[in-house]
Amino acid sequence: MRWQKHQDKLDPKRLVFIDETWVKTNMTRTHGRCALGKRLVAKVPHGHWKTLTFVGALRCDGITAPCVLDGPINAVSFLAAAVLYTLAVGDVRGFAFTTGMSTVIDLFVVFMVTHPLVALASRSKTLSKPSFSGLGAVHDAGVEMRAAERAANPAVKEA
Repeated sequence: MRWQKHQDKLDPKRLVFIDETWVKTNMTRTHGRCALGKRLVAKVPHGHWKTLTFVGALRCDGITAPCVLDGPINAVSFLAAAVLYTLAVGDVRGFAFTTGMSTVIDLFVVFMVTHPLVALASRSKTLSKPSFSGLGAVHDAGVEMRAAERAANPAVKEA
């Protein structure tokens, strides 16, 4: 491959790897283990679910430009990366570009993969049961709305 020919010319001190990770408070374990006969007591956040996203640039000498976002990466963080890319120079500009590209890829996956799969799952008889996914009530409400619309406008046919 072409990059292998030039690999020996790369300066490891200039290589930067962008990494993104996140934590959600609703993913906290609700069960655990303890000594036999003892009760396990621990604090778990309830009702105020949050997502924290951490983006950082990893170099051979440590982490550069750590960034913690309150919430998932979205269009706002993409605009922030675009502004940073416009105003920055050098390695920070590369970090901003990569952050923006990862946001675009994340948004693409959400709208082109996750959303259609959830829509298909909500139409499934098995997966739309409220006991299974919680989407059943939404599906039933949609069926009722369409039935009410057909009753109100009998001339309108469904596609």
